[in-house]
Amino acid sequence: MHFQAITSFGNQVLRGISQDHNVALLEKYKKVTVSDVVDVIREHFLPLFDPARSVAAIVVGPSKAEHIAEGLESVGYEIERRELSVDPMLDEHEHWSESGDSEDSDGSEMSVDK
Repeated sequence: MHFQAITSFGNQVLRGISQDHNVALLEKYKKVTVSDVVDVIREHFLPLFDPARSVAAIVVGPSKAEHIAEGLESVGYEIERRELSVDPMLDEHEHWSESGDSEDSDGSEMSVDK
């Protein structure tokens, strides 16, 4: 019980959260409608998938690169491929380096811009 009293004090005095904060929050949640959720999805989530308004970076193994690129191009994304390779002389804790922007590479990384 001592811990709960300290937590309650901290919330009320230091953080400015009322004692009935959780109950009030649940009451607010009850007022959220399906229409409210749909509006939020339209405003904030759908633009993430609009090629005219979004940028994506995708890292994929060479065997999947062409398939992923075709799918993204079919919905309007411009594809830029970069192949990442590991220098065998580096140990496992050092960084990878880009080997170039060859168009005929299978690519193990793709960045998608529009």
